[in-house]
Amino acid sequence: MLGLFSEAGYAYSVAVRLADHPRFTGSMGEALARELVAGELSSMGYEVRLEGFRVKVFEILRAELEVLEPRRRPVPCSGVGFSGETGEDGVEGELVYVERGDAALVPAGSGWVGLASARPDKEGWRRLAGRAAGLVI
Repeated sequence: MLGLFSEAGYAYSVAVRLADHPRFTGSMGEALARELVAGELSSMGYEVRLEGFRVKVFEILRAELEVLEPRRRPVPCSGVGFSGETGEDGVEGELVYVERGDAALVPAGSGWVGLASARPDKEGWRRLAGRAAGLVI
């Protein structure tokens, strides 16, 4: 029984070390995780081989959000990978609550900025595409 607890404790300690950094594909965190797992397996006597493969990755260079009315002020934010870009001038529009792209909440027109409570599902994205000038989640 003691072995079970020590194995669980070991697995937990490795999981904690893996959780130290985000591990998005192609990121430094992914490289650190790869080295950690390879090192652990090697230390147990396993032969470890790494094989390369191609993946699509993203890089967010800048993310900004600013409220213009009633007072101009910045809002802390971060970008969402693979979500496109607004261009150097950004976008501006009326902020409209759209839940997750729910049909009853998405306005008929275009050019507004959606405020979502969570990432939209596939149908929600379809309803928002080409109509929302931007989306804040």
